[in-house]
Amino acid sequence: MQAGRSEDAVRLFTRSIELKPDENSCKYMNLGMLAAGHDSLNFYRKGLELMTAELGAATAAGDATQVAKLKNQLCSAYCSICELHMTDLCDEETAEQTCEESLQRAREFAPDSPDLWVQWANLRLCQVNKEEATQFTFRALSIVKRLEEADRPLLEVRCGIVKLLIECEQLDEAEEFARSLLEVDDQYIETWYLLALINY
Repeated sequence: MQAGRSEDAVRLFTRSIELKPDENSCKYMNLGMLAAGHDSLNFYRKGLELMTAELGAATAAGDATQVAKLKNQLCSAYCSICELHMTDLCDEETAEQTCEESLQRAREFAPDSPDLWVQWANLRLCQVNKEEATQFTFRALSIVKRLEEADRPLLEVRCGIVKLLIECEQLDEAEEFARSLLEVDDQYIETWYLLALINY
């Protein structure tokens, strides 16, 4: 996947499932990202099933580090299901309801996940609810700023927060946060593009 060889990745993940279908939730989550529509949803659901069992085992074993890791992964999985219903499955009759329910579930596992609040802000923008979109964007921004750099989400996610700030017409905050990202990596093209957009 990291090498961009998606077809090979799908073949290998699929073989892994053939060999041990009820072990390792990660292969299902990765296939969910590589697939589309209902195929993607089915992979995510199976991944969630296994991940929930893994969380139960880690909790029973008192493995706090693994519990925290799995809770974040569960949050991310539910956010992915929400995103899927905002894109590929947006025409489903229950798409909006599924989005809300998925994000509520995600919040139960990791209420301080920046990804959660970014996804919720995106959903609110789709619902033309700019007030709550702005609140959720600032919630994500506040969480990111509290984290140490090593624990902060990828620059792609942080640029997503900048985009949300722009869409919510919070241009001063957008520019300030975007400029802080240049201190992390001044070769990341998306940051420069967003700064140009802000100052257009």
